[in-house]
Amino acid sequence: MRILFIGCIESLDAQLDFHINYYVNTDNELDKKIEIISKYVGEIGETPFPRSSDAIRGMAQYRGASCYYRYAETFRGIKEIW
Repeated sequence: MRILFIGCIESLDAQLDFHINYYVNTDNELDKKIEIISKYVGEIGETPFPRSSDAIRGMAQYRGASCYYRYAETFRGIKEIW
């Protein structure tokens, strides 16, 4: 049983070398995530803004395809405490 996972989430507009080692299925949560993010002024914009609803959905679909989900979010795991 995993007690604690510490990780960094991938950002669409980050300018660094991000080494993914953890995928989370977001098939059922993506619409809610976009709805919540859109409530924060400046966090979501119109396409081609990196955090537009189209870009978020597109990246989730791309990442999902690499781990056999419809949508996924990726992380760089830093530490797991058991």
